[in-house]
Amino acid sequence: MSRFAEALQLIRLLWNADGPIDFAGRYFTLEHARLDAEAHRSGPPPIWIGANGPRMLHLVGEYGDGWWPTGSAGPETYARQLARIREAAERAGRDPQAITPAKMVVCLIGEPDELREILQRPLVKSLVLQLTADALAATGHRHPMGEHWRGIQDIDPRALTRDRLLRLFEQVDPAAILSVVPHGTPAQVAEQVAEFGEAGARVVSVLDYSGMAGQAYAAASARKVREVETRLTGSGA
Repeated sequence: MSRFAEALQLIRLLWNADGPIDFAGRYFTLEHARLDAEAHRSGPPPIWIGANGPRMLHLVGEYGDGWWPTGSAGPETYARQLARIREAAERAGRDPQAITPAKMVVCLIGEPDELREILQRPLVKSLVLQLTADALAATGHRHPMGEHWRGIQDIDPRALTRDRLLRLFEQVDPAAILSVVPHGTPAQVAEQVAEFGEAGARVVSVLDYSGMAGQAYAAASARKVREVETRLTGSGA
């Protein structure tokens, strides 16, 4: 993370410099360096940072133009994280409102009977790997990967073989997934997704995991996502 922070510092320095620069950091050293490529007339490309932990949130405030978190955090946690980013931006002398907060909301769209069927499919059950043990524990469920599972960042394809995953999915309680993931009809999901807008998100992407249940569900999933987006746009979210 320290290397990443220094890289961000150096990128900003090069973009803002009028001429060659010298830089002596812990990880990078430059002598009389410059960027030969001129920036676009609208300015340099925005720096989007995916962050959840305290230190990474600080880096978003200090160097980022956009924030795109991952994981299963709900609207309340999202709002607290965004507040940390804005505090860090103020301390760095930046405009907190210039940072665009975004959120990809992973959800399951469908009627109750439909969701029961969808949640039996292995690829849909794999959604549990993206959820943290803490998130499930907060709703009274135990994570099949153990109490220290941190979600996406702990996924190791080398360790999670096909056979191990299939055994894991046998332990997945669909109720555990539904306790954390927004779900329901398009109208119900739109209401849940809108809460992220109320928490400060300006860009929201809806990812319906029911499409992972198979080809028969994929087309319906795309239609339902469009309905959710239409409801959000129509409500001004």
